[in-house]
Amino acid sequence: MELIYDEVSKVTSDVLVVVGQKETRMFRQLLGESAKVIQDSYGLRNPMGGMLSACSELKRDYVVFIACDLPLIRSELVSRLFDLALGHSAAVPKWKNGDLEPLCAVYKVEETKRAGLKAVGANTIGCRNLISFLSDVIYVNVQDLHDVDPDLRSFMNVNSKKDLVELSKMKE
Repeated sequence: MELIYDEVSKVTSDVLVVVGQKETRMFRQLLGESAKVIQDSYGLRNPMGGMLSACSELKRDYVVFIACDLPLIRSELVSRLFDLALGHSAAVPKWKNGDLEPLCAVYKVEETKRAGLKAVGANTIGCRNLISFLSDVIYVNVQDLHDVDPDLRSFMNVNSKKDLVELSKMKE
């Protein structure tokens, strides 16, 4: 989490960490006492709840959501997504096979909050469902991001011991 926090802090000083129902104090100790850390106030048991919680706290027009399992996120990729999102509902990376990266994307805060609440009202919980309620999404071909992340490591999920071993090999 520290890696993500540090990298996103290169793009904006307004970094907010949403920790589900975990104790916020532990995360503040890890990231520094000045870190803004909140709990998910929606309790959806899905990252969409964290997205809605963040949108309720933020005063900016746009927000980047980065999953906690993407430790190799690059600030250059985040900056590119912010640039692409301007004037639109969101900039969401999309793979050739159609898979989306909703938790490595930039969203317009107020519209995202409204879309998320519509999704909850329609009982369609999930980040991809939230995106379907947005009016003007820019889908960014992941291959077009090679110039800011040559190996596309920003999208490497680290969820298991095997993933952690692979990450260690990359750093050698």
